[in-house]
Amino acid sequence: MKRTNRVVRVGKSRIGRGVFARKMFRKTSIIGEMTGRVVVQEEMDPDYSVDLGKWGGLDPARPFRFLNHCCEPNCRLIEFSDCNHPDGTPRLWVQALSTIRLGEELTIDYAWPAESTIECQCGSESCRGFVVDRRELKLVARRRRRAA
Repeated sequence: MKRTNRVVRVGKSRIGRGVFARKMFRKTSIIGEMTGRVVVQEEMDPDYSVDLGKWGGLDPARPFRFLNHCCEPNCRLIEFSDCNHPDGTPRLWVQALSTIRLGEELTIDYAWPAESTIECQCGSESCRGFVVDRRELKLVARRRRRAA
């Protein structure tokens, strides 16, 4: 597999820093492995950590630490169960969901639970308005009505 820093770069995005393609990726291409430090639930950074279930979370290293959310993402995180670490901890890869052009920002759908949601700034045509799992969007709306 190619070195990740040769195929993507961290740069300025419309909402801070983001990850951008240094080359074109075809749909279903594996862009790179998301590496980092495995942390227990109490140490998880809600802005960056990826939930690994019973193992806790992954505090991602550069460059994929800066993958931004989008309601219409062009990437997703995948796990190949036969490629886990010797201790069973999952390994995660970033995969293209569509063709990604040179210079395009790579994004994923964070799909956060309703209790962790924040307002979305992705600007996509089908933006849900919140960084939340689309199945929990109704819960966010109910909570907002109650609070109002």
